[in-house]
Amino acid sequence: MATRLQPDCNPVGQNPGPGVVGFPIPDPTGTAVARVPGRDSFWNTRPDPCSTLITAVKVKLPKCRTARNRTNLLYTLNNVHVSSVTHGGRHYAPKVAGDHSASLEGRKAVGKWKEGRGAFENAYDHQHPIDAMLGIAMFDAKRPESYTCSRDCLEPPSTLLREIFPWVEAEQAALAARRDQHGKRAEDYALIQFLKLLLFLRRVLLQDAAILFTDFPNSFIFSIAPFDSSVFRDWASSASSVVERAESCAREQFENIPNYLVGTLRGIMVNQQIELYQQHQLLRRDLLTHKPLEEPQTKSRKRKCKAVTEDILPSFPTSSLHASISPLHVSATTTNQRIPEPLGIIPAIPMQPTPSLSTTINADCSAMPHVPDPLNIIPAPSLLAFHPGIDPPVPGIGDQSQQLDATRNAAMDLLRQRYGTARVDKHEWEWVKPKPNLPAEPLPVYKFQTPPTLREYWDEWTMGRNGYLSIHELNEGWEARWCRNQSGLKTEKSCYKKLYELIDLLRSRPNWTLDLVWRFLNDRFPIPTQGIPELKTARSFITYLQKKDGSGMNAVISAADTYP
Repeated sequence: MATRLQPDCNPVGQNPGPGVVGFPIPDPTGTAVARVPGRDSFWNTRPDPCSTLITAVKVKLPKCRTARNRTNLLYTLNNVHVSSVTHGGRHYAPKVAGDHSASLEGRKAVGKWKEGRGAFENAYDHQHPIDAMLGIAMFDAKRPESYTCSRDCLEPPSTLLREIFPWVEAEQAALAARRDQHGKRAEDYALIQFLKLLLFLRRVLLQDAAILFTDFPNSFIFSIAPFDSSVFRDWASSASSVVERAESCAREQFENIPNYLVGTLRGIMVNQQIELYQQHQLLRRDLLTHKPLEEPQTKSRKRKCKAVTEDILPSFPTSSLHASISPLHVSATTTNQRIPEPLGIIPAIPMQPTPSLSTTINADCSAMPHVPDPLNIIPAPSLLAFHPGIDPPVPGIGDQSQQLDATRNAAMDLLRQRYGTARVDKHEWEWVKPKPNLPAEPLPVYKFQTPPTLREYWDEWTMGRNGYLSIHELNEGWEARWCRNQSGLKTEKSCYKKLYELIDLLRSRPNWTLDLVWRFLNDRFPIPTQGIPELKTARSFITYLQKKDGSGMNAVISAADTYP
């Protein structure tokens, strides 16, 4: 609602001093100062840029309905550029933070809400009562881990899935084609999520229908396609047994959770002991096969070196290994499993010198109960025999590690063939899984060099600098994965991309070349230029191009229209 100006306020255009378009300016000599010391009637005036204040400066603007639109309108009228956000979205921030188990104080802090009681919980904190929802579904609300949806194990046939909402795939393909044709302007996130929801709902619909079919096979819905087909009836007839088996397995696993965790922890500790033993034997083998001194001069010198070698090569006693190293038997089924004993203290492996290298170490396979192990611990061999003059065997080091090394070496060789050995070796590489169900891939480690000139920015994007791969090659080979979801790398990447878009747009103009683009930028936008903030450095010029309203980019394009 528009508010009229008070008598002691002057609209813009009638006040000789500086003012802000759309805001009333207080008159310090007004009568309100004398009436109420310390308070002017100006503070009772609510600025509304859609009221007569805007009419006073003869600006035609659409009707504003929200405070946010009014504020953004004032920014536009007064040439104020705001690109930072000081708090999270009023509804988005507390909801997403709460869905990921953030505390109430944390949800308030992320949005900079005031401490104490207020309208936050009633207006903005829309959290689902998880415990009440579990309770009404007849699960234990105090133990959320007991919840399980057994019917989710039913996988409907693909022919049935395609008969419900059969147009979803076609719409997804059309949306993807439109996005490829028009770019980011064609993004429709609401439609994308809606189509995904339909794919999820048709699967849930078939699962629920299969459960209902076992209890109410003569219901009217089962006389309608696709529920009247033989494919659905054959699949639904076996659904009850699958669901019952899943429920019994889930119930048994939940009842055995404490003992299961105990067995898992014991398996982890035993695996650490096995790894320690393997490392010790590797060190012992390397030192035994290496001569202590080349061409010793006397026998006493040999005896002395042998004594030193024995001192620094301790070994494990048979009793310790018998108690600590046993193969772990992993059972794939969840029924008829032996529950492990309560976790005891695994004896430490003392470092004592062995009396002889011909000691035979025998690990009893029956000394340890069966342990359900989700970590896929590789079992140790049950018999390790050492003989003099022969390198001791190393348990657990075999074809698997060699195959892994061969795979990684082959992947690095392909990268060297594609980009060159010198450029690939210039980077540090990390093996990272892009997704849990995909194998690991080598990701390059790269830090932006932020050069001082625009031309060097361009070279780093297109050709690479100082022997590193170019940013274009990184994007082409690893897309956004090489940034590792780090905000700093993504911010720098957007700066480089904005400059690339400008130069690519300029050189695509008729009769424009890359040399002409650089000459134009040096003539019209010389860097550095004192007194002009956007031309102070190359980075400030890129920030000028990144203005959200596009004014920076439009100014450069307009200058190119009149050049040379």
